[in-house]
Amino acid sequence: MQIHPKTEIRRRSQLHAAEITLPDLELRQNLEATGGALPDRYRRHLERWRFGTTASKLDYLLDAPMHWGDERAAHAGTGHVGGNAEWIIEAERRAWLSEIPRRPFVMVVQPSSVGRSRAPQGNTL
Repeated sequence: MQIHPKTEIRRRSQLHAAEITLPDLELRQNLEATGGALPDRYRRHLERWRFGTTASKLDYLLDAPMHWGDERAAHAGTGHVGGNAEWIIEAERRAWLSEIPRRPFVMVVQPSSVGRSRAPQGNTL
């Protein structure tokens, strides 16, 4: 296996024959790198793609479950941390309109709350 970090790929010809290639490209870079290799219909679909909200993912491996003010939250697989439902809906709407929400929210995922096998013994994810 060979790993080539920080290698800029601008053309498909830069990729060497391999059993599998996993480039880290966003949509526009992928269109540029593949050149005319994509079927026209699919390429046009990608060219019309409208980017939406973005997300960042950060995993924490904890030695104990998170402490919530409401015990019911400890059993939820997903939680929205922010204001009430209207606040979150407004933040989503503004993001959809390519605006910065005045009051953003954070989505918290607790995989260990629905399956202990998702984290090493004695930890929670």
